[in-house]
Amino acid sequence: MKIECTIDKLKQALELVSVTVSKQATSVLLQNIYIEVSNHSILFRSTTIDTSSEIRIPVKVEEVGKCLIHGETITKLVQSIVTQEKNIVLWSSDSVLYVEYGKNTHTLKLTPFEDFPHIPNISENATKLTIPVEKIVEGVSMVSFAAAQSDLKPEIASVYVYGVENEIVFVSTDSYRLAEKKIRLKGCEQLHLLLPNKLVPELLKILKHFSKDVEFEFNKNTLLIKNESQTVHIRLIDGIFPNYRQIIPLSGTTTVTVLKHDVQNIIRTLSLFTDRYNQVTFEMIPDEKGCKISTENGDVGSSTQFLSATIQGEPLTLSINSKYLNDVLSYLVKESIIFECTTVQKPIIVKSAADGSFIYLIMPLSR
Repeated sequence: MKIECTIDKLKQALELVSVTVSKQATSVLLQNIYIEVSNHSILFRSTTIDTSSEIRIPVKVEEVGKCLIHGETITKLVQSIVTQEKNIVLWSSDSVLYVEYGKNTHTLKLTPFEDFPHIPNISENATKLTIPVEKIVEGVSMVSFAAAQSDLKPEIASVYVYGVENEIVFVSTDSYRLAEKKIRLKGCEQLHLLLPNKLVPELLKILKHFSKDVEFEFNKNTLLIKNESQTVHIRLIDGIFPNYRQIIPLSGTTTVTVLKHDVQNIIRTLSLFTDRYNQVTFEMIPDEKGCKISTENGDVGSSTQFLSATIQGEPLTLSINSKYLNDVLSYLVKESIIFECTTVQKPIIVKSAADGSFIYLIMPLSR
């Protein structure tokens, strides 16, 4: 094989596929990038088995062919190139890949490519939808932090994505808190899949290379995200997400409206005093137009602070994990936030006062 292309295009292509190069020492074959040159283009592919990515870019082709190259080495080499030259030449002979630009030449050893995996073809039994990529990135980014970190229950170590009534809904939970984001999108009612949360960072890195609309092609085990030149493969979780809608309170008996930066400041101080459960107690006092927030650690001391608030409804006292509250604050884009509470046994709803498309539930602590 022998091709010539611009250095910038090669850097961009390798940046994409390098995300899904396996980092595991036991997967020696999967530490490579597969390269295939056809009549007018070059294809790069990498995989960790759970995720795969490939990109095809137009190049000047002098000779077609295939090869397999160590992914980290070729990526770091090309990314390190600083030159006034615009173009680069890749060509292979026997078991060596030559990388040439200007008067510079590098040689890299190749690996037999015959056993390198392909991205699965699921077209025959797959559901297909066209979705703006920015909506996927927004939805997944806003809820994935609330997913379970352990794989003991795979169905909640995931981001659940589904369509209903011209909305695409993204949900995650670890059983102690839950995040839900709704985005308007017509014709997405067939969407129903569980993205493994451990793969979300890789997915978001890859999707930044996509633009405009992408095609979702999926069955219960596999998701392919495609455009004209790029394909991403994600191995899905085959399971059933909990029926979470039944735990969302329909209305609150006590509603508290506060300023986000006031909450952030108080949590920052309280974190110096909390115990290993990060437990803080909210005492909501309508007559005093605010909340007393307190915590205690036998080894450190105690802290009680007053949070000014607009409170509607009954007085209520409950305890929550302050870390769970702090985790969501950066996702609430407006300054005023609302807590909707019912009883000490039911979840607290946290949301932006000006945005009903995102809600966050925190289970109160019983101890």
